[in-house]
Amino acid sequence: MNDFVTVAVSTVFFSIVFYFIYPRFSLFKGYDRLPKNKKQEWDSRTTSTLHAVIVAIIAVIVVLRTKPGTNLTWLEDTLSTFNVALSCGYLITDAISMAIYYKEVGGTVGYMTHHIISINAYFLCITQGYLSYYANFRIISEASTPLLNIRWKLYVTGYEKSSLYFWNGMTLLLIFFICRIVPIPIFWSSVYQLQKTEIYLTSVGPTVHYIWLGVCLILDVLNVYWFTLLCKRSFQFLSVKTKI
Repeated sequence: MNDFVTVAVSTVFFSIVFYFIYPRFSLFKGYDRLPKNKKQEWDSRTTSTLHAVIVAIIAVIVVLRTKPGTNLTWLEDTLSTFNVALSCGYLITDAISMAIYYKEVGGTVGYMTHHIISINAYFLCITQGYLSYYANFRIISEASTPLLNIRWKLYVTGYEKSSLYFWNGMTLLLIFFICRIVPIPIFWSSVYQLQKTEIYLTSVGPTVHYIWLGVCLILDVLNVYWFTLLCKRSFQFLSVKTKI
């Protein structure tokens, strides 16, 4: 399937899921008791979880099956570009819903910035046909998203004092660290080696070079910032729990 068709189909699919399916077929019994704004954010986060599970699994497959010595500038793997296009379609859907229902779906400047930057980076990858390996490497970070969404759902349904909420927070902190913070030096080490190769130097112009590295740097800064917030809130929660 053409990557642009995949983006379009993905956008339509996740839009249908968010606007029509989840609002009518929620499996959570207390869904109907939630206020309208919480229902919209619930649907948004459920769609986010579906997307995260799908693309994270595919990204892991792409990265693991890429053999040492493979040309990482031009990765000849249709599954790799398919996953980038699939994720791009979701981000477009989520960015649109965030623009329309900014407060209702828990929109923030950080999330909107993340989406806009990622969409542009993915389109660069799709239109030019290169660096899809690194796009998938970064998509693995979505593995932490389901835990974050579950945590929010536990909170709005009154389970913030439960042991499930506590262990969800500890697991989220660990998984976030493993899939978003640990890969940072690995990623930049690989990029440092890549940019010295002849095929990279002859394929990627200086403008694109600085754009995609700048995008990755901003995303890493956001991830480190979010991780510090998670650590701060986790330590606060632990201190309160210890006093009790």
